[in-house]
Amino acid sequence: MEKQIEKYQRIKPLYEDFNERIKNLLQSLIDENNIKYHLIESRTKSIESFKGKILRKDNKYSNPIEEMTDLAGVRIILYYQDDVEKIEEILKKEFIIDEENSIDKGKLLKTNEFGYQSVHYVIKLSDKRSTLIEWKRFSTFKAEVQIRTVLQHSWASISHELEYKKNYEIPSILQRKLFRLASLIELADEEFKYVRDQHNELVDKITQGKSSDSDESIELLEELNLLTLKKYFEESANVEKIAKEALKADFTMNTRKWEDKYLSEIINHCNFLNIKTIPELDKLLGNALSYSYYLFKAQRDEMKTKWSGSSDFFILLIMVYENISNIKNVDFFTKNNWSFEIATRVFNVSKNFKTNK
Repeated sequence: MEKQIEKYQRIKPLYEDFNERIKNLLQSLIDENNIKYHLIESRTKSIESFKGKILRKDNKYSNPIEEMTDLAGVRIILYYQDDVEKIEEILKKEFIIDEENSIDKGKLLKTNEFGYQSVHYVIKLSDKRSTLIEWKRFSTFKAEVQIRTVLQHSWASISHELEYKKNYEIPSILQRKLFRLASLIELADEEFKYVRDQHNELVDKITQGKSSDSDESIELLEELNLLTLKKYFEESANVEKIAKEALKADFTMNTRKWEDKYLSEIINHCNFLNIKTIPELDKLLGNALSYSYYLFKAQRDEMKTKWSGSSDFFILLIMVYENISNIKNVDFFTKNNWSFEIATRVFNVSKNFKTNK
């Protein structure tokens, strides 16, 4: 065994290099397929872990370096269960799969059991890739790729922290509680996929502006939320007019499109003002055209240097003014990552403008 450990110590740097290359390759393949992921991480088996596995297997290995399939390992943590299947297809297309040592842990559970779920693939370089000069020295290497969702990963991490690796190891007094938690995680995975699909449907409907004459359909397009606000900014004449008033007041327009953080703040101000729909917001902005130039000019006069913005920021300045009576101090802004200097200036000018208007 000592000779095997010494040998692994010598070649471990090579496995570390292989592991990093596999991780980067998988990341590129996943990005090319437009699959969103939470985390991709790699680990090379430590010397201690290598030795421990030999001992645990009771000298089962005659040549552990060649027989162990997890000396290199990559873990891919995804948001949705159906993305696991997409990663599986990529692995099958791009690598040689060691079917004998690959396993879907979820399929080992009986229909009335809940617990650890993760897909483990043992992969080897394809014949084509293994002939490339940068991969040639890794032609015989294998790596274990674990694929799981964020929720499955949370279950695996917590159960590992509790040191229960098998269901039969769990004290009976805790089994029912842990199985119930596992079933909730499995259900939540399904529900998050459902929410994502519904979200995508809503994005399509709102982006395309599809509406029937039904009250439900009209309500969907008029409700004030991040999706409908983005659509409103793309089409609103009042947004464009207010931006022009800001330019007349000596602001400069920057080239970026609006940002979610400013749109989110606009919605927050609308909540304070009890504005729940896009038409209600549009009415407020239409009325704001009568004073927007003077408000922007007052803000601009306090700023001695160049001040640029885009339509979302200009609308946000309007909303701050409309909501100023509900804003106690600059903390309201700084918690949203405004600089203290800008927050103080906008707060004071809005308050004075409200008083003098």
